[in-house]
Amino acid sequence: MEMTKKQINYFNSRINYWKNKLGVTDYRIDKNVNNFDDNALAKTSVNIEMGVARITLTKSLSYKCSDNELDLAAFHEICEVIIGEMNCYMRSMFKAELANEVGHRIIRRLENTVYPLLRAEEK
Repeated sequence: MEMTKKQINYFNSRINYWKNKLGVTDYRIDKNVNNFDDNALAKTSVNIEMGVARITLTKSLSYKCSDNELDLAAFHEICEVIIGEMNCYMRSMFKAELANEVGHRIIRRLENTVYPLLRAEEK
């Protein structure tokens, strides 16, 4: 299913919300929409030297995506920016797959603990 303009705007607004809420002030966040080969909802790349992160939302998925899923994805991608520097250095010392796995374990913990608390605080 194609992402609607409303969904794209909502995702981008939640990127801005989580960027501000989590204090990510040291990176410029570029947002765009593109197709992926896998079924990922969004992806992030971080250039630590330039202080720029690119967060890309998929153009389409095999299912209808809810606002809650878009919000959690926005939180997840901002967490990717936060740990981006650590991942960069870990990739230089270890295998890239290991760095990604460790980073995602940290983000999953944040999604299961911090995210619900911040969402409850928002309401």
